[in-house]
Amino acid sequence: KTRGQLADPLADPVLDLRVHSATAESYFVKAGDYLQIIDVDGRQCTDFQCFSARKLDKGLDHPLDVTTTRTLMGASYPMPGLHSKYYDQDMEPLVEVVQDTCGRHDAFALACAAKYYDDIGYPGHTNCSENFNRALTGKGVNPRAGWMAINFFFNTAIDAHGVMVSDEPWSRAGDYVLLKALTDIVCVSSACPDDTTPANGWDLTDIHVRTYSGQHKFSRAIARRMTPDSEPK
Repeated sequence: KTRGQLADPLADPVLDLRVHSATAESYFVKAGDYLQIIDVDGRQCTDFQCFSARKLDKGLDHPLDVTTTRTLMGASYPMPGLHSKYYDQDMEPLVEVVQDTCGRHDAFALACAAKYYDDIGYPGHTNCSENFNRALTGKGVNPRAGWMAINFFFNTAIDAHGVMVSDEPWSRAGDYVLLKALTDIVCVSSACPDDTTPANGWDLTDIHVRTYSGQHKFSRAIARRMTPDSEPK
């Protein structure tokens, strides 16, 4: 596979959007449509956030809330199946996970922020939170110093001592998460710029977003790697 090359889309895309390395892009998805978030070259994290477009029109800035989601779903993060939905703070479902070829993500840490890099000795480092703020300008969303997000492909775990640890992503080239919009949503996706830890495999690359009409039907499915380098099953 050539670097940066994508597999064929799952259907005719409504939107075909490249999120270049160390940037973020916003986009709109209609209720009932699907969005596919793809790790183009592998081992690249992407932070995702979304808002009910209806609430934004009313001046309500209520993003996807991972704490509410964990509470309602009873899991670290939703997966395809019965416990598959992400909610906002009002307990309104925003998206549902339909397919996941990686199965290893993070819903505990904030998107990387200026303070994180300042604290570890990299002041002024590009970060997902500021990239989110720029991408969401004019969308009725207030900027944040640090964004709550679902951090797709970010490989974290809580060890026996309650410490959050992280390592290189398990995702490989072409791995993706397919979501279904449960209401009209304004979304933002980043290609994480963290080159100070193994979070992106020490090689910053692109993320790609495709959206598909709700007229298409996609079966619920998940693949897991038994080890980081094994093929998904």
